[in-house]
Formats: sequence, structure tokens, C-alpha cells
Amino acid sequence: MKVTDARGKVFSPFTGDKIVSLVPSLTETLFFMGLGNKIVGVTRYCIAPEEAKQKPKVGGTKSPNVKKIKDLSPDLVIANMEENPKERIEKIEEFCDVFVTFPKSFSESVRLLEDLSKLFGVEKETKIKNVIAEGKELSNKHTFEETFRVFCPIWKNPWMSVNKDTYIHDMLQQAGFENVMENREERYPIVDEESIQQMDIDVLIMPSEPYEFKQPDIEDLKRINMKLENVPVFFIDGSLLSWYGVRSIKGLKELINLRSQINKSP
Repeated sequence: MKVTDARGKVFSPFTGDKIVSLVPSLTETLFFMGLGNKIVGVTRYCIAPEEAKQKPKVGGTKSPNVKKIKDLSPDLVIANMEENPKERIEKIEEFCDVFVTFPKSFSESVRLLEDLSKLFGVEKETKIKNVIAEGKELSNKHTFEETFRVFCPIWKNPWMSVNKDTYIHDMLQQAGFENVMENREERYPIVDEESIQQMDIDVLIMPSEPYEFKQPDIEDLKRINMKLENVPVFFIDGSLLSWYGVRSIKGLKELINLRSQINKSP
């Protein structure tokens, strides 16, 4: 059964022995699928599961070391269109097949799980079948009578957030949140102080990555906009917002749980 990657390139089922993963969330996913023994290289940001930390490192996501990857003689490299530079992917493709991913929504993440399970011949395994089934159920299960307007920054100095063309936005939307930055032109817009001053929101969600937000950052926002003083604030593991793959199911459930806590607020 053939599988198509994000660029439309068609792949036959994997029959090799060596995989290099340049995507932390998919490294975790491959281990979950029982493919840890085939992984011969990962980035230094591939920290889950614990076993991934013991694998040879091939650089960062934005700076994968092509020579190190070539020296590992992989049969397949797993990459992402946004996380890994196009020119590095093209260099790697001179000696190895590269399966490129680019999910921008929760449902696309679930579809990617299906594609990877078929690519690696594990689609009949109970463990991955159950996760995919749960993901599909979550995709269609939740409807909300009201939404909560949310500001979810991802960076500071300058403040940055996400627009509607991003995976993080879709995760928020799936959980019943309305992203106040959704209509910005840039995928990762800079949010100036004037925009913060004009914010009328119901909740702040502050992730731990790529920037680790803490209480002083909340105080900075409140100094800019005093209306934020009584807005509920949730600090969240950033990987639950941004890691597609097997972690996406846990992430969406956590966001839905956060939303239920707001419902109970007086």
C-alpha cells in the first residue's frame, strides 16, 4: 500500500533497516510504533521517549548535519517542511529518500499517523490502531455552544503568536477557543503593544515552548493592558500544543480539559 508525503511524493512500504528522524514529535511517534530499533539518528531536540536521548545526534532541527546523516547510511529520513530547511532536505535526498511531513491541523495529524503506520507496516497493530481511532473520534466529537477568546503567545521580545494557518491555531479551535490573532497575515505574527492594549480576551494560554513563559511575563502583559488583570491564565506544556503525532491526542484532551475549567469559573 503506497503512501504520499506532504509534497505529493509517493512511497512504497518501508523495507529498510535504518531511519533518521529530524522531527522531535515524530521521533516520539516512531518509538511508539515500535520502530526504536530502526532509528539510527535523531536531532538534539528529540527528547522523547527517554530512549531517544541515547541515539546518535545529527544536529538541530534547523541545522541538521548532512554529512553526519550520510555517514549513518539511512534508508529513510523523516523530515518536516517547516521545521527542517528545504536546502538541507534536498542535499539529503541526493543519497537517501526523505519522507516530508507538514500537518497544519489536528485531523491532518491523525491522517499522518495513519500514513506512517501504513508506510512502516504497523497499521494492524492494536496500539497504533487505538490511538488513530481515538484521534478520529476526538476530531468529530466536540461542539461548543460558546467559544472563549484566547491569546496564546509563542515568543517574547518581541511578542509573537500564531494565525489560522498553523497547527497550534487548529488545536485551540478544536478545543473551543477563538484565537484573537487568527486573521493576521503572517503565520507567526509579531504582536505589538498597541495590539495587546486593544485585546478583549477571555483567557490567556501560556506554553512552555518554544519560549518558556512564566509569571513575570504575565505581569508584563498586565502592565500593557490592565483589562488582563482578571483574565484566567493557564500555563501549559508547549509540546501539547505544537507536537503533532501521537502526542496530539493527549494535547487536545488537555486543551478541552482547560476549557471545562473555564466553564466552571464564576
